[in-house]
Amino acid sequence: MGKRMGQIRGNVEAVLRDPADLVHLPAWMMSVIGPGTLYDKGIPWFTYKTTRWLKQYVKPGMRVFEWGAGGSTVWLLARDVNLISVEMRPEWFQRIHCDLGKYEYNTWEVHLCEGWEELSTLVKGRGPFDLVIVDTRRRIDCIVAALPEITPGGYLLLDDSQDERFASGIALLDQYERQDFWGLCPSTLDPKCTSVWRITCEDGPGQ
Repeated sequence: MGKRMGQIRGNVEAVLRDPADLVHLPAWMMSVIGPGTLYDKGIPWFTYKTTRWLKQYVKPGMRVFEWGAGGSTVWLLARDVNLISVEMRPEWFQRIHCDLGKYEYNTWEVHLCEGWEELSTLVKGRGPFDLVIVDTRRRIDCIVAALPEITPGGYLLLDDSQDERFASGIALLDQYERQDFWGLCPSTLDPKCTSVWRITCEDGPGQ
């Protein structure tokens, strides 16, 4: 408990040095110490600054592909996008399939991926997408597979982009316009980073 409170105190101090995150402090505190899960509340597990960007970018009818289903799935479907989700955990797949089945065959497809080798291939030939979200294992393979499926001017979103394990995949994106969203993340004690890249027309579908 002492370590947990120390991390919370450290985050509060960091936020006081970053006014852009100050508005999110009450919600973050409740997500850490309050009841309920992000999935139950329909809150994406990205930094608050990322969700603010998504609110500006995502429009009804957009085509979105996500590796990793959960709070982001609920959030996106509530905004009337056409969504394809890929999940690897069978028990979690069954939960969201049951909870969100009313969307299936209309604006949502959800796929259970049962092998790592298959994970990155599920996006191939399904584009173009306005947004691809990479929030799973084997992120580097997924980045490579996603790039040809993103519509010109669309975005690739990578969660936990501060993680050095993904450096080689991030290096593949150096030529693209990048935005980093550092800061508080709901239900997460330590600040982290989610990043988006705008994929230019030279690399979109059919190029």
